[in-house]
Amino acid sequence: MLDFLQKIVNASINKYFSYSFLWFFVLS
Repeated sequence: MLDFLQKIVNASINKYFSYSFLWFFVLS
């Protein structure tokens, strides 16, 4: 159960970071 939550959290963080990086790249 905890492992499952960890995977979801990791996926969300990865998606958020790639999104932020993309926006940073676009806006700069």
